[in-house]
Amino acid sequence: MINNASIETNNLSKEESYKALIEKVKKSYPPKLVWCDECKDEINLWSYWQGSLNPDILLVGQDWGNPFTDKGKDVIRMVKCGEMNESNAPSDTDRNLSRLFKESLDIDIWKKSDRLFFTNLALGYRTGNESGGSYNKYLNKDKDHFKELVSILRPKVVICLGKDTYVYALKAYDKKITFPKGFNYALDNKDNTEDIDGIRFFGMAHCGSLGILNRCRYGNKKTNVSAAAGLDLQIKDWKEVNSYLKSL
Repeated sequence: MINNASIETNNLSKEESYKALIEKVKKSYPPKLVWCDECKDEINLWSYWQGSLNPDILLVGQDWGNPFTDKGKDVIRMVKCGEMNESNAPSDTDRNLSRLFKESLDIDIWKKSDRLFFTNLALGYRTGNESGGSYNKYLNKDKDHFKELVSILRPKVVICLGKDTYVYALKAYDKKITFPKGFNYALDNKDNTEDIDGIRFFGMAHCGSLGILNRCRYGNKKTNVSAAAGLDLQIKDWKEVNSYLKSL
């Protein structure tokens, strides 16, 4: 069976295919979540931060918070103008990402890199609470758009932030995975990768404040649970990405 997304990608240039996908996603919203009109040239607000169309690494988060608040508008301005840096980054997630990329891959994400593309899996935007709640149905909604994006970009690796992001990214390829001993166990045993069509997908713990702490936890184990310990574990996880890229 021939995939229509593949036909579109093959008949158009990479830039044209990307712009066509943006329009397709825009027309798919609402309901519930909405499209952000600030996204005129990119698939996601995060893509203004890093948006090379020939990346080695595609980083996929879960979803963006509410961009329509004063705080959200200020973040958009900084991201689009390239003014965000370690001192004014609005969240621990951004600062921890910086550490992960720098210490594991020697990439400074505060500068534009032709090696990187950032996006979220859920491509709509919240209008209420900026965080929390289950958004799995929106991850499921946009998984086919994500698959088309991957087919356009053809990265060497895809890094998925958080277990749910990883699970739904793989669902786009009809792969169902579970973690009977827990996601941390899978990370420790390097059972957090899938190779699909020449691209390696890595499932990583989320690097927000809670995700960093949760990386230390195993069932009822509470010892050595700290942000520093969790980030050290995540840096170790991410070094597997670097090892894989060097092996290619």
